[in-house]
Amino acid sequence: MAPDPTASLADDLVLATRTGDLDEVVRLLGGLDTPPARLRVLRGLVHRCCEAVADRFGPQPRDAVFTAVAVGEDAVAADVDELGPGVRAALRAVLAELNGDPEALEVQLGLAAREAGLTGVVHCLLWAAGLR
Repeated sequence: MAPDPTASLADDLVLATRTGDLDEVVRLLGGLDTPPARLRVLRGLVHRCCEAVADRFGPQPRDAVFTAVAVGEDAVAADVDELGPGVRAALRAVLAELNGDPEALEVQLGLAAREAGLTGVVHCLLWAAGLR
């Protein structure tokens, strides 16, 4: 089977974002013109977010539950239901993977990938690039 060309795309996006290569980020995001392409990249970005959280917090008890607080640029907590649909779905996908819920992960990835505007992809990219 031929390698999936989007398999490393999430890594390439994170690297370009971390190094400030915005031309490369724009070029790579421009290739995400179908829901399946966005889905594969989102899956990789969500996984990178979860790896960073696991690295930061270390092993957790089996019954641990991960939650998140959405905070705006003004440092004020936002109601998750007020987030745009792509961002909300991307955040819920990260939480689903962290909490070991593969069914919810697939649903949320699918919702985020349907958004042609890439808002969920871009936010997830910024989270993945910012979590080290």
